[in-house]
Amino acid sequence: MTPSLHLNRKEKIVAATNTINIIGRVGGPVQSRFVAERTVAKFSVAVNRPGKRDDTDWFNVEVWGKAAEAAERMIEKGSLVAVSGAMNSRKHEGQTYWTLNANDWQFVGSKKQDDSGDGMDF
Repeated sequence: MTPSLHLNRKEKIVAATNTINIIGRVGGPVQSRFVAERTVAKFSVAVNRPGKRDDTDWFNVEVWGKAAEAAERMIEKGSLVAVSGAMNSRKHEGQTYWTLNANDWQFVGSKKQDDSGDGMDF
């Protein structure tokens, strides 16, 4: 027997969360700038789809504050990183642009040692 969910009108349900976790390789140098007395760092992360070597999703990542300062110092093209945060969108001239606003990142491996290929092999 499957339990059923009965709620009265006074009970609240958390409808949704916006959290995404990715692991991939950084696609280029970290770009940083100072905005409203805080550092923001931007970089892209390539994530291969499971079982599909030639199918890669690219994520534009933004990280703020001390995490941005660390990213600026430590992350380089080819670094294998895990990133956690929320997806945000903005519209500009009819296009929708998505950004992963990271609240945490960390290294999960080292930069690929050889430069043969695209650096996206895991």
